[in-house]
Amino acid sequence: MVDIDGNGRITDLVIQPRKTRLKYSWDIAIWTPRFTDFMHGYLAAREGHGSSPTELSVGHVIQAAIREGMRAESVVISDQPYCDIGTADVLMKAMRRFGPLP
Repeated sequence: MVDIDGNGRITDLVIQPRKTRLKYSWDIAIWTPRFTDFMHGYLAAREGHGSSPTELSVGHVIQAAIREGMRAESVVISDQPYCDIGTADVLMKAMRRFGPLP
């Protein structure tokens, strides 16, 4: 989930909160070479300390970059809930909700 200020700047990224007041999630990211450099350094530091969550995602890197002052902008593309159809159960739920593809 992303916390967005009135100008569309992302002020924080919260990964899988149990409860939240936040309305939007992030689904697509586009970044510059500056973020790529940050990511390489972040991952190298994490590897060197041997500490990382069970599943480290790019969201963790984006979260760290924002918290270290890197600017992140948002574009709201929908007010509809996001539906990740990565499992058969959720795919079936989506098909019941939205109907079969044409």
